[in-house]
Amino acid sequence: MTRQTEHPTRNRGLMTSQRAIRKHCLDCSSYSQKEARECAFHDCVLYEYRMGRRPAKRIRAPLKAIRKHCVGYCMLGSAREVELCPTRDCPLWPYRFGRKPTPEEAARYTGEGEPGVHIRKSGSGPAPRRSVKGGYRRDGGK
Repeated sequence: MTRQTEHPTRNRGLMTSQRAIRKHCLDCSSYSQKEARECAFHDCVLYEYRMGRRPAKRIRAPLKAIRKHCVGYCMLGSAREVELCPTRDCPLWPYRFGRKPTPEEAARYTGEGEPGVHIRKSGSGPAPRRSVKGGYRRDGGK
């Protein structure tokens, strides 16, 4: 009798990074599978993963491709803006840092945690900003 283990991401209720790329590509192509298959954006870093599978010739890891897409395309080269990304309904959002989310992060992303409430435990994700030019702080203080 062999013991079958499930994929750790599926156990957390979060789609895999490749499925997230597929969903993003379908969203980009107005949910047309034919448009996603025949995508004209050959220079997109997600192009090779648009079908939801690993390509025959692997260019880069899917998580690194997501990170490059988020920094270069969505946030126009600002890694800091990726951290503050407000587009939580994007399927790539949980993977925007180029790594798999921790179990605590996955609970927030799948709706198990209360939306908008982020409890930060030591070692889980980036630290909140203390101050920035102009005096803006994440917690709303000056």
